[in-house]
Amino acid sequence: MTQYLDAVLNGKKRLSEEKIDKLPTSLYRHKTKDEDYWLTRFASGRTVKEFADKRKKNEVTYGES
Repeated sequence: MTQYLDAVLNGKKRLSEEKIDKLPTSLYRHKTKDEDYWLTRFASGRTVKEFADKRKKNEVTYGES
């Protein structure tokens, strides 16, 4: 059974990283005459900008900013 120990530990690490990536830390609504979007920041540092106009694609950035 020790032959699979590395695979199990890597799986646990990957699952914990995925869990952090789904945990939102802030939600911001920006609405002006020209712009209308939701900005969501996650604990992993990922930022998602979702536009109210569905013709625009969502913007995803990684890291702090």
